[in-house]
Amino acid sequence: MSTDSTDPTREPGVAGDADTEAPRPRVPEEPEASGTRSTTRVSPPSPTEEASSDPRKRLVAVRSEVGKAVVGQEAAVTGLVIALLAGGHVLLEGVPGVAKTLLVRSLATALDV
Repeated sequence: MSTDSTDPTREPGVAGDADTEAPRPRVPEEPEASGTRSTTRVSPPSPTEEASSDPRKRLVAVRSEVGKAVVGQEAAVTGLVIALLAGGHVLLEGVPGVAKTLLVRSLATALDV
């Protein structure tokens, strides 16, 4: 076997048999553009039958749907819906019995998720 210094599979200054050298890591190829996105985001539909592209109308509609099940947590409902519309994550904290699970379940029901 030839130990040509122009061999792109060899590191400069390293001698040895090509069969005993560790393989070089393979760089993954970029996926071809197929028109689909690899990331998954929840784009919440309007909870009512009317299709609205106005985010403010969607916010009001979702808040009213969730507000039917969760009473007294308007700030939590608003924050949760805004974070969801922005594509973010939310960590709900609180003592037992403040309707964290009910809030998330009613939001999922309102968004048909």
